Amino acid sequence: MKNEIRTYKVKLRVITPLFVGSGKVINRSQYINFRDKRVVRMINAQKLVGFLSEHRVLNEYEKYIFSSTKNDSIDLYNFLKTLKNKGKIPNIPLKDLCDYTINTFDLDEKKKRLNDIHLFVKNIYQQPYIPGSSLKGALRTALINAMILSNAKYKQGLWKIVDQKCAEDVFKKIEANLLEIKSEESTKKTASDSDKIELLRGFSISDSEPMEPENLGLYQKIDYNIKKNTAATLPVFRECLKPGTETTFTISLDSYWLKGFEKKGFRLESFSDIAAALDLNWENLTEMLPIGEQSHRYVPMAEKGEALLPLGGGAGYHSKTIVRSMAPNHEQMVKRVAYLLHKRDNDKILSHKNDRVASPRVLKIAGSSGEEKLMGVVSLSEVENA
Repeated sequence: MKNEIRTYKVKLRVITPLFVGSGKVINRSQYINFRDKRVVRMINAQKLVGFLSEHRVLNEYEKYIFSSTKNDSIDLYNFLKTLKNKGKIPNIPLKDLCDYTINTFDLDEKKKRLNDIHLFVKNIYQQPYIPGSSLKGALRTALINAMILSNAKYKQGLWKIVDQKCAEDVFKKIEANLLEIKSEESTKKTASDSDKIELLRGFSISDSEPMEPENLGLYQKIDYNIKKNTAATLPVFRECLKPGTETTFTISLDSYWLKGFEKKGFRLESFSDIAAALDLNWENLTEMLPIGEQSHRYVPMAEKGEALLPLGGGAGYHSKTIVRSMAPNHEQMVKRVAYLLHKRDNDKILSHKNDRVASPRVLKIAGSSGEEKLMGVVSLSEVENA
């Protein structure tokens, strides 16, 4: 078979609030929350220090931060207003001090102040983007689930293994085995090839195109308890891409490596194959989650020609694992997941061993009031004539 590389330009549309974290967290000394306007201004620390130094009030700022941190009362805007009222600074040049401004969405009205804010990954120009590694990780999980679902023998055989030994390392080995073939089963390029070939070596994903900061919004974490049919807001705030945001990235498929999927009874030769796998994965995900009449409203729908993919932080346990695709039914899935979660959880209050209806017991949701959906859902579609 002739080696062929096909590259597809893919449009990604954000369906529900999407969080891909940079690992950076800022506190109230690094942003200003205008609650009445429902906006948060992100302060450039270097510019702020320069401004305060210029007016010789940096020492006062340091004292204020130190004393306010002790009693958790930092309010940067009030501090700047106090300096202005005392005539120590001529004005408050917010536009010059801010990197960007984002909207806030349905934050808990009872909470007068925000906590730390978890930031979205950005480039050096403060433009949010989605790393190719995040996209490939999400697609990898979806493809593995689709491989299992499309082969009844795999599904039954793998579940027998899980039934005998249910442990995290077992699932990691299953994933690795599904994505490997022995080198003698495929044409070797060189005599020094290793004994096994990693099939997804032929599956390359670029970073997304950068987006503008106005596509970000600030969302509060919401946990929907499936059994109790109640939603609870948690004091966790995250920068997320807003629903409706669009960007593009590229997928390159190298037939030399990917033809090995045929040995597994699976096809991965075109974007159409990827879309079909995503549809199968999404159907299974929503079927195996305990989506009853009350919680069904949290499941987003795709438009024609779009394939849905769970992505990023807060997308939920089942979006990142393969237990659900192997389980013969929902009851068996809950039993195994509850065991896994309980085994690794040292907090007895959060113990999962008695989970019955669902495990985990909550859905991770986010969004504007009345429009909350499962968090971290995007759609992918091929850009024609790219």
